[in-house]
Amino acid sequence: MDVTHLPQFRPYSFLHVSIDTYSGFLWATPHRGEATPKVIHHLLACFAVMGRPSQIKTDNAPAYCSTALSIFCAQWDVCLKHGIPYNSTGQAIVERANCRLKTLLDKQLKQGELHL
Repeated sequence: MDVTHLPQFRPYSFLHVSIDTYSGFLWATPHRGEATPKVIHHLLACFAVMGRPSQIKTDNAPAYCSTALSIFCAQWDVCLKHGIPYNSTGQAIVERANCRLKTLLDKQLKQGELHL
């Protein structure tokens, strides 16, 4: 799970991204920020579409290390794991998905297939 930034989608320029590492299924939701309440809102939508996961792996961003997110995950019986600080390779799968997603959205914007 990660957040990527798409300034061209203002005011919803924060794209929260989750990927199921088993199936490769990607779920992204646009938000106005990247704080914990936005993360929880994304996770609720994600759970509705993908089902409740047994664990979630994130980086060490403040929204992911918050007490509120820990409580939310405990309530949903989801193990919350954090990557090694300052080591982006631990998040390689979602970082690559972010890159692919940005490329596809940019192509659609340039071809006029996506309207903001």
